[in-house]
Amino acid sequence: MDKDKNISQAQPPVESPPAPKLPKGLAVTYIGIFAVMLIIPTIIWGALMIACRFSPELYDKINPPMNESGGMAGEKIAEFPTTFNIKTYTAEVEAWYDDHLPFRSLICNSYDDLKAAVEKPYNSTIRPALVELFHSNENGGVAELPEETIVDILGDGTQSPEESEETVPNFDNEESSPSDCEHVYDAGEIEVEPTCAEWGVVKYSCTKCSHSYREYTAKKAHDYVALTDTFDLVTCGSKYERFLKCNDCGYEKDDSGIKQHKNHKKIKTVKPSYTSYGYTLASCKYCGGEYRTDIKAKLYDTSYAVERVWNNTAIEGRYQWLYYLGDNSMGYYQGTNLLTEAELAYYNSILVQLNEICKAKGITLQICIWPNKEQVYPEYYLGAEVVNEYKRVERLVDYIHENSDVKIIYPLAELTAAKPYWETYYKFDTHWNHAGGFIGHQAMLKSLDLETANLYNFPVGTSDRHGGDLINLGKPDGTYTGDTEYEITYRPEITTDSSFGGTGANDIRHTTAANATNDCNFVMLADSYRCFQLDLIQKDFSDAYLCHRSQVNEQMTKDAIKNADILVLAAVERYDYDIFNTAIQIINILSQE
Repeated sequence: MDKDKNISQAQPPVESPPAPKLPKGLAVTYIGIFAVMLIIPTIIWGALMIACRFSPELYDKINPPMNESGGMAGEKIAEFPTTFNIKTYTAEVEAWYDDHLPFRSLICNSYDDLKAAVEKPYNSTIRPALVELFHSNENGGVAELPEETIVDILGDGTQSPEESEETVPNFDNEESSPSDCEHVYDAGEIEVEPTCAEWGVVKYSCTKCSHSYREYTAKKAHDYVALTDTFDLVTCGSKYERFLKCNDCGYEKDDSGIKQHKNHKKIKTVKPSYTSYGYTLASCKYCGGEYRTDIKAKLYDTSYAVERVWNNTAIEGRYQWLYYLGDNSMGYYQGTNLLTEAELAYYNSILVQLNEICKAKGITLQICIWPNKEQVYPEYYLGAEVVNEYKRVERLVDYIHENSDVKIIYPLAELTAAKPYWETYYKFDTHWNHAGGFIGHQAMLKSLDLETANLYNFPVGTSDRHGGDLINLGKPDGTYTGDTEYEITYRPEITTDSSFGGTGANDIRHTTAANATNDCNFVMLADSYRCFQLDLIQKDFSDAYLCHRSQVNEQMTKDAIKNADILVLAAVERYDYDIFNTAIQIINILSQE
């Protein structure tokens, strides 16, 4: 009954009104216009391509390199399909046509130029005014200082601590105090004068009764004279020897240490800004160098800013900082290119195999992955939002630490902690600078359980640096100045006895130094980041051989690897995979013996 009722009450379907029809003549006109828009540019483009065969200069003018905002370097351009698949052929042809549209690069570059022209007043005038108005105070506009300082992470290389004072022992007094007297003691009488070798004794007597007690007093300070003292002969940051002897008791001690800066006078105080931490700049009494104290957190600019991509290779962030877009650098920054569990296990197995071979031959293996620039300086980066805070290389390093005894480092924390004292990467270059190279070098030494040094203790000069590989690669439109070059006086007492080869990215470099810090054969296979460590390595190792990873099969490199005491395999983060490719080649080299 109810069923019938429901059927009887069902509403008939509502028919949609018929779509309005265009007049036949107007429809033909629209189709003709659309066809002309597609066909005419293609015909013109085809004619120009024929003309370009006789004039390459014309091709460069009508088809300049792409400079699309938001583009990625190394973007793959679709190719015309060479095989026919009924399900995908039309889509493949469409993809090819999209990537080969007539005048595509001219149109895109013109759009990019127009966009830049419109944004220029905002970036140069409006945005700075907004930043000053809304972000120049410390209410939410201050970046926190790194939780760890460079001193905490790498050690401060301090002088030997002052001789600790011995705890004064308790005197063994006889219990003879009358219980019915509220003792009032006198100022005490010296019974035994203290010396630098013996405790003194003082007797305290009650003024009301016959009770008394005794206490030891601290020893006198030693009257030291220097037997050997090289403190004045070394520069700041270097070791000095100082052996002292007491005139009174003959006690001798080793007071050697690291010569540190001593405050001479304050040069200036710099307030925090969006590009610099606040600090007091002081000069050193000993070396005349300058160093920072009283660090204050810098301001953090969160205002809207427009990213600009140059030549599909470099992206310009805040305050003209340039970043590299190639080799999937953005994926490393965003944390979107994580390794699978199987890939982590595979990479770990390669390093475990290499490590076991090295240990069997008396070689210490060290793996170094140097952070990409945007990982250390994200505050100026506008490329993309971070998707995973726990990123690819951090996961890889943690996995290897948890599943092997391979020595591997990724000194992101060290380089971040150093930022209040020095800029560790160039503004207009893909590389770290000499300060960053120093920090990475010390992190490596620490991993190897070797003696480290603190850049803070060394004389560090500065000069202006002009240019940078990102300016050359990206060819940005504008004037880029304000980069810093650091000149570090590192262990001047150590001299290089011999050197072979150049200091460029593709050069093999071999040096010897008899009085180097570590007497051993050191071999490093790395990329161009190593060029900023050459001066340090040649003073820290008596025999140092450095080359690019691609030169692993050179006979000189093979011989150096076989004779190594320490073998370092390093790469900047975006080339992390190449460490494992090179590791396989080294396994083959060492297995042939």
